[in-house]
Amino acid sequence: QPLSKKFLWEPLSEIAAKYPVWLDANADGLPADEENRYRKQLKIVKEVVATYEQEPVDMPKVVELIQEMQACGQPPADIVKDIGGELDENGLPKLPPGLAAEGCSIM
Repeated sequence: QPLSKKFLWEPLSEIAAKYPVWLDANADGLPADEENRYRKQLKIVKEVVATYEQEPVDMPKVVELIQEMQACGQPPADIVKDIGGELDENGLPKLPPGLAAEGCSIM
């Protein structure tokens, strides 16, 4: 199950921890709409992490939040690379199997 806590909690927790630092360092150089998109994505990532930390995990809420997160586009490539994620040939982050919009079974 690609959306299970087992697969996503740790990388999303790392993203949630690194995102504020990245935003502080890069916000001045971003167009306003891109900065707003990244801030919205960070908020959603934190919500997903918090949802995973509740027992039992509310999977319908996780699915809804993941869809919202996907609508925000890719996280910054620097963060993905920093947590050991892969980048595609264009330097864009590759989402794990099942999370990429084209392969996502929840979309």
